[in-house]
Amino acid sequence: MHKNPAKYFDEILKVLATDYDNSFTFEELAQKIYPKKYFTSIPNGKFDFNESVNDKLILNLTNALKFLNNEKLVYANFNDKSVYISTSGFIKIKTKGFEKEILDLKINFFLQRFAWIVTPIAALTTLLITIYRYIQSTS
Repeated sequence: MHKNPAKYFDEILKVLATDYDNSFTFEELAQKIYPKKYFTSIPNGKFDFNESVNDKLILNLTNALKFLNNEKLVYANFNDKSVYISTSGFIKIKTKGFEKEILDLKINFFLQRFAWIVTPIAALTTLLITIYRYIQSTS
């Protein structure tokens, strides 16, 4: 899908949060998310997808919107290809979104592993010091 799906989901939610009351079409959303190099200018002043990347980009966007729709963060109508952000999605992006959540999980994972390693080492060190002092006091 995308190198960093969490960042991609956050980008979609940020775009949708800019205009909370209105729905976006998939094409409008894609134009705001993807770089201009993926589009060609057409005479009426709008942009259209380059044919070479059209299917891949739309598939990526559709899959991302299906995930966000299942999480109830957006409301996506796949028949008329319109989407708007839900209250949960608005709260999610205002609390720093998926990237912050993943970073917190990584930090918690690291701290948990650190505690698992340090606790037995500290206990073993305490035991060895106690044995050493006992031996010193008896001799």
